[in-house]
Amino acid sequence: MLREWLRDLLPACAARDDVIAVASELGANAVCHTASGRGGQFSVEVTWAGSMVRVIVGDGGGPAEPRIIDDPESGNGRGLRLVQSLSAAMSVSGNDRGRFVHADVPWTANGGPEPHECAGDRGTSAALWMLQG
Repeated sequence: MLREWLRDLLPACAARDDVIAVASELGANAVCHTASGRGGQFSVEVTWAGSMVRVIVGDGGGPAEPRIIDDPESGNGRGLRLVQSLSAAMSVSGNDRGRFVHADVPWTANGGPEPHECAGDRGTSAALWMLQG
């Protein structure tokens, strides 16, 4: 559902694929590692300005902050490394009752359309709330 929403929201280009990968990974982490996946909800906000698309995923909080695991053999932690590699900046705010993970993804449409040409004016944001049970 999240991937389809973003495909409909943003024009086709390699940068859209990066935004979709980042948002999908952060959404999956919200469901797998926070209270959002135990009957809660999480939010996804996408905001674009100039050459960046900011993805913000809000979750229901959990006992530990998101972290990158440097062990390539680990079964966990690789998704945040992907987010970090596709983002110009990434940060986490909040606490065990709710967090926001921010990722700024470069929008280089290689001469293609800007996000605002598809979904509204520059500086506009779109949000999607998803319930999890």
